[in-house]
Amino acid sequence: MRLLPRRFSDEGSEAGETLIEVLMSTALMGIVVLAIIGGMSTMLIGSSINRKQADGNAALVSAMEQLKSPDSVRACTYSGLPSGVTLTSIQYQ
Repeated sequence: MRLLPRRFSDEGSEAGETLIEVLMSTALMGIVVLAIIGGMSTMLIGSSINRKQADGNAALVSAMEQLKSPDSVRACTYSGLPSGVTLTSIQYQ
């Protein structure tokens, strides 16, 4: 009686990967990489928006402090007043 070689027997080796395993792992890695790239781009966009808001806030605070200082000159010129009406001062509370 002659024995079949091992590669033709029903007891196949489990050491290799099948095509479906390779495709599934490649798809999973692609999804993970896309998620990481998406998260990083969201972080960069958020950081840029935050920087612009901080710069705008600093400019507004500076302008507000300049208006609050007693050294600032407050002048109002408006040419649309009716005749006979003059505007002499504006008081802030």
